[in-house]
Amino acid sequence: MDSSSNVDAFIDKAKRYTEIQELTPEILRLFISRIEVGEKSTKYSRTAEQAIRIVYRDVGIMDNVQPAEENGEQEHIA
Repeated sequence: MDSSSNVDAFIDKAKRYTEIQELTPEILRLFISRIEVGEKSTKYSRTAEQAIRIVYRDVGIMDNVQPAEENGEQEHIA
């Protein structure tokens, strides 16, 4: 499969779940391949930051995604 068909497969799955009321294990398995949690920046600290990387099924890692606007509005993707 090429990358464009992978993206199309991911979008097809996402269209089936437009209003997720509860995040269930089934939905997580459908969209996410794995979650990688990095080491804490300070050992034994309860508030130290940790890097988290989410690897999505079909599309892989999406590191360059811009966060949603702070006022709560999200861009409409056609």
